[in-house]
Amino acid sequence: MTNFNHQQRSGRKKRKKPRSRNGQSSSDYTVCETTSKRGYRSKLTALGVASRAARTTGDQQRAYRCEHCGSWHLTHSGRRDRRA
Repeated sequence: MTNFNHQQRSGRKKRKKPRSRNGQSSSDYTVCETTSKRGYRSKLTALGVASRAARTTGDQQRAYRCEHCGSWHLTHSGRRDRRA
């Protein structure tokens, strides 16, 4: 008896999501209507994107929570001093 995996039986290959140059699919982020920046669901996801960018380009970025859309954005700038 020959063992076949599902891919061979169905005759179709599983398609991967199309990826952009930086390895992200368009479903990995949304776009903030106010700032037009990419917004990530979690800080961990945003930091993962920042880490990949740092390895490939050397850019150091940080994640921050958007006050307009509530998602996480990336910035090159240092921390803002929030004073009341």
